[in-house]
Amino acid sequence: MIREYRGIPLNGSGFVFGRGYLCGYKQAYIGGFDFEFTPVIESTIGQFTGLLDRDQVKIFEGDIVGFGDDSPTCKSGMYGELGTVAFSESDACYVVVLASSGREVQLADHLLFSDRHVSRKVYGNVHQNSELIKE
Repeated sequence: MIREYRGIPLNGSGFVFGRGYLCGYKQAYIGGFDFEFTPVIESTIGQFTGLLDRDQVKIFEGDIVGFGDDSPTCKSGMYGELGTVAFSESDACYVVVLASSGREVQLADHLLFSDRHVSRKVYGNVHQNSELIKE
């Protein structure tokens, strides 16, 4: 399976999406689905994790996600724990680095809070919404 990537183009308008990326000597590119390559800011390149949030939004590296209680008894719409999606080299899996503690929580569906009614929601990303995770 070919994973999807995204990155912010040099003109800074939104994201471009593609099947892969190249990092050359001075420039990074996202390869589009039409095999056109768009120059992007290298630090903004993120890979699709293969997972979706509760609203069926794709979750990418660099996204800011929140964890919330989906149980029928929960009155709060607030997602208490916000964190940033990253790939953990040591665990070889996607994790959420919690803003409050720096602790890493695995992102995988069947491992995350499997005994509770907890779901994920994408609130933004660290490139365009960094204020969401700053204290």
